[in-house]
Amino acid sequence: MSDGPTNRVRCEEHGLIYDPTVDSGCIVCRRGQTPSEPTANGLPSKATVALVMSLSVLVLGGLVGGIYVYFDRLQARIEADGPTEPEVGQVVAALPGILGHKGTIMLGRKGTDEYGYPKDLPDKLTLLSLLREKRFEELSAHIESFQSAFEEDFRNEWWIAVAMGAFSTADRDIGNAIDHWVEATPNSFAPYLARAEHKISLAWHYRGGKWGYLTSKKRFKKMRKILQPAAADVDRALELHPDLVEAWSTRLRLATGFNADVVTKTKILEDGLRHCPYCFGIRGTYLMKIEPRWGGSYELMERKAADWQYTDKNPKLRQLLGFADLDRCQLLAEKKPHKALGYCNRALDHGAHAAFLSAKGVALTELERYDDAVDMFSQALDILPQSVRSLNGRGYAFFKAERYDEAARDYVLATRLDPVNGHAERNLHHILAMLVRAAYEKGEAGKIDEAIVEYTRVLQMHPRYAHAFLYRGLAYDREGELELAEQDYLKAIELEPTNVEGYRGLDHVLFQQKRLDEIVEYWTRYLKLRPKDATALYERSGTYHRKGESELAKRDVSAACRLGNQKACETEKRFYPSR
Repeated sequence: MSDGPTNRVRCEEHGLIYDPTVDSGCIVCRRGQTPSEPTANGLPSKATVALVMSLSVLVLGGLVGGIYVYFDRLQARIEADGPTEPEVGQVVAALPGILGHKGTIMLGRKGTDEYGYPKDLPDKLTLLSLLREKRFEELSAHIESFQSAFEEDFRNEWWIAVAMGAFSTADRDIGNAIDHWVEATPNSFAPYLARAEHKISLAWHYRGGKWGYLTSKKRFKKMRKILQPAAADVDRALELHPDLVEAWSTRLRLATGFNADVVTKTKILEDGLRHCPYCFGIRGTYLMKIEPRWGGSYELMERKAADWQYTDKNPKLRQLLGFADLDRCQLLAEKKPHKALGYCNRALDHGAHAAFLSAKGVALTELERYDDAVDMFSQALDILPQSVRSLNGRGYAFFKAERYDEAARDYVLATRLDPVNGHAERNLHHILAMLVRAAYEKGEAGKIDEAIVEYTRVLQMHPRYAHAFLYRGLAYDREGELELAEQDYLKAIELEPTNVEGYRGLDHVLFQQKRLDEIVEYWTRYLKLRPKDATALYERSGTYHRKGESELAKRDVSAACRLGNQKACETEKRFYPSR
């Protein structure tokens, strides 16, 4: 008979026997171990469950609280972003009179395209010149003639559309001029429709370009406040001329601004088509206003486009089949350009529409295929030569390809057409400043003749760019060409009367010719604009000192010292110590 179970072992540390299949050690070993709550079927104890649940509640609560705080702060930032007034940038404001103005109302292009549409189009720059010159009767007559040509042949529909596009800018000066135009020709539809186009652009400027959920209520409120009178102007234009199909297209743009549904937009379209059953333009506007982000869908866009294939009447209508893919391409062009290209190419399968080509140009630019992008934008501009969007796109592709002269030319034209075009203004300024900086560095390296050539190149791009005159004046000054230097410094001062560096350069040139009275005169002129400029006071004090006018010199140097100019303080101690 056995003395006991054979699976028992003796603990080496304490000499006690235990069953290893049951216990982890002898009784003494087990006393040193932390007791645990008995468990059933391997489930955690009640205390463990309670602990886990408590921690989960704390973590979840913290997460929810963090999310709430994040979105609360995000919403506060969104609502703090109120509407801003449109402004004409300094670089654009300094441009000379309109370039390329031929004095003719049309661009002068010959022939028709593959769809029978005339290639010739109204010259937007001429229309804007007539507006600025207050030649209102002439302006109304031209636009009424475009409408008459359209009523004779719907293939002239682009004439009135392009003409109205000349006034699609948020520039307040244009808006004020249109108000005078309305007063001058109150019985013509032209100024009313033009004012509606301007107000729509102004309203979208106030709204901003962000998605709706990132746009403040203040922006939406300002937008709709501007759209109300625009709607009244469209009503008046249609009252004066019921066959004005372009006004129905404008109504579609207004409906989008008012967040109208698809049913409302469809009714507007149908009303417009009654006056022109085979028109392309109003259908294209409608498709863009029923894109998914405007309450429609790609399925609806494609179905509508398919229903409109009266190609025996107007073969251009087949381009409408590409509008859904156009939107897909535009949405993907910057973040997923490879994918966007597929949609752009699919849109282009239906015809070379300017918007299809321009969208593809954006995708190619993102892929750093700049020459190909330039080609796409150039094709788009061959169809619509004064499209601000295509000019901006090609200008940027030129810029990235380091073809700065061509980029500047496109940006200058874009800002002529839309003076408050921030994209073009910023890039134009960047190009000019970059080239001036490169020229300055050449001058610092002793290549002054090359620097002068580069400054002159910049002035060919922008004939009134103040910094190019300023630094070319400096280069001429270093070469001893005092007369040329003086001319450039004076031009820089004329363009930027508060740029102190222009006066300092002129001071240096005039001092070399001992023309001290003129130096004082120029510094006095500047100080009327900037009376607390310590640098100017210090420089004028030096001229007074050289003229022997000690009291005036002391007055200026003391004032400069009080304003924080350290050199002035040192000079004051040296020449005019206090008694």
